[in-house]
Amino acid sequence: VYDSFFTEVSPPRPENPAVLFDRAAEQICAGCLLQRDCWQAHYNDTYNAFNDACPRLLRRGSACAEDFPLHFASRCLHFPQLLEALNDQLHQFLLRRAHRLQLEEAYQVARQQYAQMSEVLSSGVPVSAPPRFACRTSIALRPREGETLCGDQAASFEAGGAACLLLSDGMGSGEYAESVSGATLALIESFYRAGMSGELILGTVNKVLSINTEDSFTALDIGVVDLTSLRADFIKFGAPYGFIITEDGIRIVEGNSLPLGILEDLKPEIHSTDLAPNNMLVFFSDGISDAYRSSSEMIDFLRTLPAKNPQNLADEILSHAIALENGAKKDDMTVLCVRVFARR
Repeated sequence: VYDSFFTEVSPPRPENPAVLFDRAAEQICAGCLLQRDCWQAHYNDTYNAFNDACPRLLRRGSACAEDFPLHFASRCLHFPQLLEALNDQLHQFLLRRAHRLQLEEAYQVARQQYAQMSEVLSSGVPVSAPPRFACRTSIALRPREGETLCGDQAASFEAGGAACLLLSDGMGSGEYAESVSGATLALIESFYRAGMSGELILGTVNKVLSINTEDSFTALDIGVVDLTSLRADFIKFGAPYGFIITEDGIRIVEGNSLPLGILEDLKPEIHSTDLAPNNMLVFFSDGISDAYRSSSEMIDFLRTLPAKNPQNLADEILSHAIALENGAKKDDMTVLCVRVFARR
């Protein structure tokens, strides 16, 4: 298990800095009158100008006019705008690079810690009967107004006879928030599938986020449902309340742990409960809870809806949240609905 896990899961590869110039050029050069002149007739000059400037701006952390030769700067019709676009792309690039370095450190930490468990795991894992229950999961999400990428990410999978349900809300919105949320969920899922304990997984991921030079904490909802006993554990790191919809009513699931990445020492608060077939679990990000104003207002709305199809329920919750904000999406909005049912 140890060997196969670390063969399949490896740190992300370094990103080519050329992406800075490609994206800046897409923004500024596409509609320029001299686009063909720069990128066809004088392609080598343009390429060399960017290539020569790259080491200097990476060292400094910003692009300056002095980084480019005079013949290039004087010929460019939109040079100030190009520098602005380059600096924006450079900022995002450096954030992604810092995050990648943290993922590499987490990978090494996890490898060292998991190596200690490998001898036990290599002795073999007992084969158990198929679980009695299963989960059907649906997700509805919308990015914040003006963004194309959603900083909220959700995932569900089965591992070790349990259904694992995750919803991550990265700080802010847009590309960086999306990358933090996505990487957080990818790490957690990979570690769960490899058989690592929940405590070790959360401690490792929290360490990655807490050592970041940038603020990169993430609110996280975790639900782990035993598919044989239907015993469920819920952990909320800075996430809003959630719900369990049963035949008898609606129960609130709350938590008061801080988001991942704020403190190096992790002390999660676990809420355990027993579920029943056909229960519906409802998780959502703060973009949803802020729109509904209060848990009681959301419960009143949920009581008007049938809780049988998780996708329909997730779509209705999201649509109503947008309507409550008069069509404005002030934050990323995500709903994760999970229905528990007996296998046939």
